[in-house]
Amino acid sequence: MANMATDKDFLRDIDQYRGCLLGFAAGDALGYPVETMTEAQISRVYGAHGITRYHLKGGVAQISASTQMMLLPRQGCWWAPRAGSSEESWGRMRAISAAVIRIG
Repeated sequence: MANMATDKDFLRDIDQYRGCLLGFAAGDALGYPVETMTEAQISRVYGAHGITRYHLKGGVAQISASTQMMLLPRQGCWWAPRAGSSEESWGRMRAISAAVIRIG
């Protein structure tokens, strides 16, 4: 029974981790076209409310290197269970997830 609570907590943590990654990527994609612009430039180009939609190139929102770097821990989490003992690997994955959630 103790494992069920642990598994439920782990799944909740994974959902939070996914939400953190998706929120980061969505915000990055929305802000990427204006990240080097001044407020006045943004207002001039996008109007008084600023950017309110994704700027698409070929139907795809662009992301910066920040999102790419954020995906590195995700790759570590994906491959951790496949390397070494499962207990040790899952412990590493939980530590990475917890760190990303705290930062996000």
